[in-house]
Amino acid sequence: MGATILESLSNIKLTGILTFLLVVQVICFYIGAFITPSPDSLEQFTSFQCLKKDKQHMAIPRHHKSKHDVEIKRNCDHSSPNLSTSGTGKFATTTTFAVQLPLPRDGLELSYSRWMQNLLVMLTPEFQYEPLLANAILAENGHHKAINHRDLAGQIDYQFPIFLDVDLAVKDEGDKDWKIYARRRNIKRTLKFDEKDFKHNHRLDCEPIQLFELQSLHYDYYLINFEIRDDMIANKTLKFPGRLNEVTGVAIRHNGGFTKIWLSIKTIFFIATLSTLIWYCGRLSRLNRKTILIERLLIGLGAALTQLNAPVEFLSLYFEISFMTFMNDLRQGIFYCVLLSFWIIFVGEHLLDGTRKESQLANYTKELLAICVASLSLLIFDLSERGIQVVDPFMTIWESRPNLARLSILTASFACMAYMGYLLYYIYLAFGTISGKQSSLPKMQITKRLKYQGMIYRFQFLLWTTTICAIGTLVFYGLSQRNDWSDDEDSPGTGIIIEWTSAMLISVCAMWNLYVIILMILYAPSYKGLVAGACPSDQIEFISLTEDGVDEDTYSDMKLLQDMINKTTLD
Repeated sequence: MGATILESLSNIKLTGILTFLLVVQVICFYIGAFITPSPDSLEQFTSFQCLKKDKQHMAIPRHHKSKHDVEIKRNCDHSSPNLSTSGTGKFATTTTFAVQLPLPRDGLELSYSRWMQNLLVMLTPEFQYEPLLANAILAENGHHKAINHRDLAGQIDYQFPIFLDVDLAVKDEGDKDWKIYARRRNIKRTLKFDEKDFKHNHRLDCEPIQLFELQSLHYDYYLINFEIRDDMIANKTLKFPGRLNEVTGVAIRHNGGFTKIWLSIKTIFFIATLSTLIWYCGRLSRLNRKTILIERLLIGLGAALTQLNAPVEFLSLYFEISFMTFMNDLRQGIFYCVLLSFWIIFVGEHLLDGTRKESQLANYTKELLAICVASLSLLIFDLSERGIQVVDPFMTIWESRPNLARLSILTASFACMAYMGYLLYYIYLAFGTISGKQSSLPKMQITKRLKYQGMIYRFQFLLWTTTICAIGTLVFYGLSQRNDWSDDEDSPGTGIIIEWTSAMLISVCAMWNLYVIILMILYAPSYKGLVAGACPSDQIEFISLTEDGVDEDTYSDMKLLQDMINKTTLD
């Protein structure tokens, strides 16, 4: 790489850039922490238990008030005191559980907004454990002698499958009737209980099970009807000795306020990264040589970040895009691949050991292979989960193909660990070689020594910035995978509420963008001609330190001193 802006950058300008970056980061943190609401909101509901008079139509537990609707609770009779179970412990196939979303608040009917982006519904069946019912089940199976509770507990299934028949209907404000959006029969879900909860007449809450996930929240109202039945074939041991009391659940969606601020910030950074990328490509096009590996990677990194910043979510405000979440996962995956590839090659090209005579991707086969394996594993997982949910929102890989899900996650984890090992090793070597080369600086003449001292200092600054961004990326990935909606909501108080998740998301988003923008600016060709006339090389700017005889100058000290004086005058 020839002379870059990084080499001709004065300390005053570098300090100004650092100050600007810090100010932008503080502003983004403030916006996320104090202005932006939480990314997700949840609604806890209890499903209505209905007896459907008309099996061909939906059971509607609650009507929102509109000029078209006059009936209340159509096709939903829940006057019977016990609809949930039969005397044998099996689930009642005639009982329909109905949920209408969103829930009313303070007596007002609410509607969803397309700014809310997506919807995830989880169910939690609640049972009542009854040992007397268990003995009745044993009698049905030919065991006429009652057994005590301790012996009975050893024959109970603490994890057993159930099947659901689900109908999902949608409606917009002003529509007269509900229309079927999705329908699925024989949806398998696995109920899991804690053995310690099996006590006499003890209420049991199973682990939440996913009902469906919509990647686009296009309609105002959603109506869910589902029936639960046990698996008469797979559950070969003792049937569950209890009664199904009720089914509670939670509906999780994006906050519309967060989406508006998030898309506004992405739009600003989209314009900034696109403009910087065009400027960077323009400076490269005016060079009388081919672009080298780091320059091509910077172009790819800028393009990857630009496509990630593109606010395509605005399209979901006008069109129903059922694959929006899946598409965003793919866009994010592309950026991760390019970013990780750039880091490993960026550090490798700055080892200063002279072992790589040519900068080629083939020199990083092992490192890039680890990235490809991790990316392919996560792509398979996402295709099996979000990809299939485009056509079947009730699908979840953790029920249909749990082994494939675990294998994909484990493979990606091992590949990421291998990548991190390579990256940390290269960083260690880079700092080691820089420290070794610094011992050669006293042998240089004063002008050249001052120049290279500044170059090494600024390279160390960029390397530390890369390390911080790598750690920040891992933190962001961990936060994006944790289930923030499972935490209890913040209790209201008089103090200032800080939205830490929003602050982290927006701050790290700003960090990615500022990092790439600064790299494209600092590694753009400099026209000040710090080492004018130097022949093009595939090595980085420290190439002269990798060879012996560093005291031999291509240019005289007077020429170097004159260049530095000219640079200072321009600054």
